[in-house]
Amino acid sequence: MNDNHIPQHSGSNKPDMVAIGTVAAGVLAAIFFVNNRLLPNIIGVVFMALYVIGRKSYRRMVAGRGTMTRAGALIDQWTDHLVFAFIYLAICCRLYYTPMPGVDMPWKWAICALCLVAAVFAHSPQSALTDYYKQLHRWMKNGTGSSHPYRLHRQMERHTPHLQRMLKALESAEAEGRHLPDDLRARFLSGSDRLLRIGRCLSLPVRSTLLSVACLVGHPWAYPLAEVVVLGCVYIYLHKSHEALCDEISNQLNMTREDETGV
Repeated sequence: MNDNHIPQHSGSNKPDMVAIGTVAAGVLAAIFFVNNRLLPNIIGVVFMALYVIGRKSYRRMVAGRGTMTRAGALIDQWTDHLVFAFIYLAICCRLYYTPMPGVDMPWKWAICALCLVAAVFAHSPQSALTDYYKQLHRWMKNGTGSSHPYRLHRQMERHTPHLQRMLKALESAEAEGRHLPDDLRARFLSGSDRLLRIGRCLSLPVRSTLLSVACLVGHPWAYPLAEVVVLGCVYIYLHKSHEALCDEISNQLNMTREDETGV
């Protein structure tokens, strides 16, 4: 979250309190997931559901007010990282001395490595990419002359070269007094909407469901594995398809410019 877009003061601190309560629910869920027994895991599932509900409620409250305090911005930015760090730690603690499926060898450092891979190379980039695409979709839908929320994700730019090419083409068109043709906007929004529906597989509710089921059935290792393998395949498809869509729009924009300028 860019500090330039965060007001220094806001009225009620209710959203911030909701955000803090949400973090607490997520951490409590992780604590209960450490236990192998059914009842603590059921309680963990309840706290995980409260965490998801709290995240959605916080976002709605902030969207309704149109403001966010500095504390709220930091909490919103780091909530998922913090909570899922506890989740991965809980899985490691739960399985460290537990035998791997089908063998007598305990997980030990293997589960730590799996969770580390899931956290760094799966969960974090998947969440960042889907959020980036959602903000870009809203920007294109509201009109490219509005503010640019996608610029809050500078770290994603090197992973999306065709998207950056499209954005540069749009900015060049605006600088020349031209606007994105309605048919191209409609084509982008249609393709983006379809891909975002697929991208829901990478959303927090889906992740929390996978985690809860894995813990309830006694195989929490299945969650980080699913993040790496299953959700990783969704991530790759989403990324490649969105890049192809942006490349198509860029080419059409350049063709339109050539037709208009006669170059």
